[in-house]
Amino acid sequence: MSMFFLTNLSRSSTSMSQPVNIFTGSRLRACVVRGFETHKGDHMRENRLFGKVDWHRQVQAQFQGLEKKAQDLSAAKLASATDEEIVAELVEECELNIPVIDENDITVSSREVTLDGRKGLSISVRVPFQGDHDLLHVQPPTYGGNLPNGHVSGKFITFEVIGTDFEQRSPKPQIDKNIAAIQLNLEWQRQALGDFPARLAAEAARAVQARRKNLAGNASVIDQLGYKKG
Repeated sequence: MSMFFLTNLSRSSTSMSQPVNIFTGSRLRACVVRGFETHKGDHMRENRLFGKVDWHRQVQAQFQGLEKKAQDLSAAKLASATDEEIVAELVEECELNIPVIDENDITVSSREVTLDGRKGLSISVRVPFQGDHDLLHVQPPTYGGNLPNGHVSGKFITFEVIGTDFEQRSPKPQIDKNIAAIQLNLEWQRQALGDFPARLAAEAARAVQARRKNLAGNASVIDQLGYKKG
């Protein structure tokens, strides 16, 4: 699928406090690194997820991208495929595939670190997922306040828990809490998706028919000129 740039709205029109960065199809890295205390001696230090792009603007951008793709359909393409086939292709390119976390394949690694002159442990958590990685930066309409931490690379989310007293206080509650927050935001995205697939398919069908009509009109204009076609 493709994520699209929303061209008809300015940054000032968004209700989000962060700068708007609608995706253009390239992979974008989270750019805000924030640390927060989980309890004395421990902290989680990573990038925030679900905080770059407003959900409603992204949905609007998908429809705008679909319209652009339909307008770019060539006469040869329209002649070689049925409306149903072209609609299916457009929907596949413009749909939103909410990521699905595979909690059974989560892995961890560790390294020794020094914090305030004390020896500690950094535990890196690697969470695999399937689906569109760009959506991990899109904020769902339902918003819980504290965004989960993580860095997205390929089909993995990674985050790190660092502490100096893990022998006394297990880091597992902090790890589980962050994973649960990621899952919650993805569930909110699934709920927000609603009838988007059906609306996308309907819009694709309308756009393909409009493109066929437009090309037929252009051909009629040329035919009425009465000249040989070059």
